[in-house]
Amino acid sequence: HFTKFQTEAGYDFVKIKSSTGAVVYQYSGTLAAFTTGPVSGSSITVELVTDASATDYGFDIDGYSYYDGTNPLSSNGFASDAAPTEFKLIGASPNPFNPATSIRFALPTESAVTLTVFDALGRQVGRIAAGTMAAGTQSLTFDGSALASGMYLYRLQAGAQVATGRMTLTK
Repeated sequence: HFTKFQTEAGYDFVKIKSSTGAVVYQYSGTLAAFTTGPVSGSSITVELVTDASATDYGFDIDGYSYYDGTNPLSSNGFASDAAPTEFKLIGASPNPFNPATSIRFALPTESAVTLTVFDALGRQVGRIAAGTMAAGTQSLTFDGSALASGMYLYRLQAGAQVATGRMTLTK
């Protein structure tokens, strides 16, 4: 399941490929979301093709669905809304960004969450204290409009768990 940022029919494409590289589904357009069914093989590839005039790059994969043909979890074989089993920093999207980006992460249990942003020299330049967040896939937005272009590091703390990532602000 993919949701769009700003896409144009005929210019922006998502191609779902099987483990052999064959395109089994292609999407182009401005729908709010689309879902495609099972893709055979042990792995799939998702390819985004976009033109140089894109202002928000492509698609955000917004779920942890998987397919198990031998043990379907629902009528279409996909697990939906599965709770994460471990703390995981998914990352910033879009990245590079201007002026804002969303930092996504997975929480296996309800946790106190803090997101801190640092410049390349290690100085704190932003802090989002979101408080307690429920288990599941979460997102916090960072607005870098007051900052200069460059690389920034972010530190996500959820309870005793800590993860870091890198993002680039371009103006």
